[in-house]
Amino acid sequence: MIRAHRRTLRGALAATALTATFALTACSGDTDPDARAEDTGGAEGQTAPEGPFTYEDGRGHTVELEQTPTNVVAQSSVAAALWDAGYQVDGVYGELAEVDGELNFQAGNIDLSQVEVYGETYGELDVEQLLVSAPELVIDYTFDGKGLWYIPGKQGKTVDEGTETLAIDGNYTDTDTAIESFVDLARALGADTESADLQADKEAYDAALEEIGTISGESDLQVAFVSADADAASFYIANQDFFPEMGTLAEAGLDIVEPKTGKPMHFHAISPEQLPDYADADVILFDARTYGLLADKLETIDTWTSLPAVEAGQVYEWYAAAPYSYEQYAGIYQEVADHLAEAQPVD
Repeated sequence: MIRAHRRTLRGALAATALTATFALTACSGDTDPDARAEDTGGAEGQTAPEGPFTYEDGRGHTVELEQTPTNVVAQSSVAAALWDAGYQVDGVYGELAEVDGELNFQAGNIDLSQVEVYGETYGELDVEQLLVSAPELVIDYTFDGKGLWYIPGKQGKTVDEGTETLAIDGNYTDTDTAIESFVDLARALGADTESADLQADKEAYDAALEEIGTISGESDLQVAFVSADADAASFYIANQDFFPEMGTLAEAGLDIVEPKTGKPMHFHAISPEQLPDYADADVILFDARTYGLLADKLETIDTWTSLPAVEAGQVYEWYAAAPYSYEQYAGIYQEVADHLAEAQPVD
């Protein structure tokens, strides 16, 4: 049984770009381009710097604007990372459906009452409404160095032709680098990145990682990061070389169980019958994005329920695709530290 300590998302595995099953929310608020252009307000301490804005993005494009943008739209994970760094976007799209009355963890602290919403899940972006609002900049990830992650294909071309876009290279190897890239971008957009809150979040983040390092050094616990598809016909063992949080945790001293076979990639797929190959894991961190679909199904799979970590109740949630901010990862890493502190080695 998985112990849930944070919000879970009953969605599909984002790493494989499966679409979620939530309905698109109609956009709200003022969509008059002139009215939007006049609105230069934002978060406390957020003032667009005077002068041009220049940024080298993950596609090798140089984004150049004569003035720092004041009407910015971003994909939800990007928007949430900027939000925690002190910059509030004007519009957002991505994984925004509520789960059990709460915004899912991939959207972080975004306040939907303060932004335009152009789509609640992958593949349901309202491009027309987005462009009507006349954003000066649209920010998304890129993982292939070519296109926008949540605005693929023809939609991406339409948005690229209608406004300026910025693609952040999402292929990070550690969360320190990932978080600082968003702090830097937030600063360039006008956020106060020297705030006491942000500094406190950074200190909490560092303290949690230090605690993980201490516990890991004393316990010798082995930890596996696991996901599964929507019907649990296949399980996936995560490779630490491809997930920033895993890279950071390994650097802190966590002993991570690696895929036993297969070519290096984000996940190594295995069948349920191969789960016993990973019986050496003392703790399992399971992808929170898929747990809502699988909680009942997992209880029916003998090779899962017989794993020592499962029998010991040492299965916890792994918040893959959480926003890269000190606030989010301070909480995530502190949870990991707490789980490790209570876990015991299994036979």
